[in-house]
Amino acid sequence: MNNAGILRDKMLVNMSVEEWDSVIHVHLKGHYVPTRHAAGYWREQIKSGAEVHASIVNTSSTSGLLGNPGQTTTARPRPASPPSPSSPPRS
Repeated sequence: MNNAGILRDKMLVNMSVEEWDSVIHVHLKGHYVPTRHAAGYWREQIKSGAEVHASIVNTSSTSGLLGNPGQTTTARPRPASPPSPSSPPRS
């Protein structure tokens, strides 16, 4: 389960570029890193002949889904997070 995220509770006009970048970094890389690790592990398992039954769940928040004027950084990066794959990758 990926539940990466940080909040910078500011409207866009009050936010610095550094604050924006920190949120993008955590939201996107925080989903990418564990997903990549799990996919690599499952790929090796499949290559060795093991049967893999696994899932990845990426979470969001209501602000990420519906938006909130004071939580711009939550609303924008979440849709960019990768969707949860329905099955492990094939080699």
